[in-house]
Amino acid sequence: MTDHIRGLVGAGKRSELNRNVLERLGEFKHIAGWMDEGVSRSYYDRMLADVPFAKKRWNVLYVLPQKAYNYELDARQSRPIPVLEEIIAKVGTEFPELEVTEVWCNLLCDPSHHLDWHQDQYGEHLFVLSFGAPRRIEYRDHKTKADAVAFEACSGDLYYMHPAFDKRHDHRVLKSDAGDRISLAMFATVSDTT
Repeated sequence: MTDHIRGLVGAGKRSELNRNVLERLGEFKHIAGWMDEGVSRSYYDRMLADVPFAKKRWNVLYVLPQKAYNYELDARQSRPIPVLEEIIAKVGTEFPELEVTEVWCNLLCDPSHHLDWHQDQYGEHLFVLSFGAPRRIEYRDHKTKADAVAFEACSGDLYYMHPAFDKRHDHRVLKSDAGDRISLAMFATVSDTT
């Protein structure tokens, strides 16, 4: 194990599980075709029908350009959405060291919809699943704002960011006229049950 990974995770059982995730996925990983195209299309259609997407205010001054829904713990317990629970279970099966705590659902259904440069600094691991039309994703160094790296997230793709990576980088989703896209930003902590 590298000193870099050892420094990121510390000691103890939770740290050992965190270390396993780092060794398996690194700080950032894009997995093209993580989900079969037919399965991702079915999930996309079901989410359009079942997830209550709406315009959301991020704070007092800023309304998000996309439609969104925050599927947090209270909603999961009081009003579970079966399609989201199935996707959460699929991620949990593939990555048993981590437990999804919250899902931020984004619907980009207009060419002007985008997510500007930001960080998701909640101290949690982040999995993003893409459904529908592809979108260009970029990330860059948070301090220097230089050297943006780009990739295309297609339907069925998953990308992962370790909390340390997110802390050092900004990321964004660009505008596109390729068609509608749903992304699920799934926040996860190291599981106590592994």
